[in-house]
Amino acid sequence: MFNMNMEHPDLFAAMVPIAGGADPAKVHLIDHKPIWAFHAEDDSVIPVSYSRNIINAIENAGGKTIYTEYGTEMNYDHASWVLAYENEEMIEWIFQQVKSFHN
Repeated sequence: MFNMNMEHPDLFAAMVPIAGGADPAKVHLIDHKPIWAFHAEDDSVIPVSYSRNIINAIENAGGKTIYTEYGTEMNYDHASWVLAYENEEMIEWIFQQVKSFHN
């Protein structure tokens, strides 16, 4: 999700990456975009550091993000998408986003 938005930054109004990451050197391509990211701390497929690193880079570049990390007590491993897609607050949030164009 991060990489697709970096390649096509004006395609979507917002993004909800789940268990992802990207090159922090490219955050200038998406630091204007509303982002709500999700990741499980105990993810054995994609290390949680991938999300933490890109979210920190976006915020350090002045971007605004929402980041939800599920603790190890949840035991979701790589299935953080289950909780993310059940999150009614996120669903309401995504439908409130309006596409704007970045120059």
